[in-house]
Amino acid sequence: MARTRGRSGGIAFDVGFGDLSYFNRTFRRRFGLTPSQVRRSPEQAGRLQAAIADATAGSDARSA
Repeated sequence: MARTRGRSGGIAFDVGFGDLSYFNRTFRRRFGLTPSQVRRSPEQAGRLQAAIADATAGSDARSA
């Protein structure tokens, strides 16, 4: 989200969401931030990257 110029709606559809509101709610539940918060603040974007890294590390440990 932070590194793309694509609109949230386009990104939502690209990753398989058919409803933008559902994407926004799911994104916020998963990462604790809305897509617009990530876009507006480099600090929030860094927080999102850390959350993704943590989630990825957790899934890597479970699959090993």
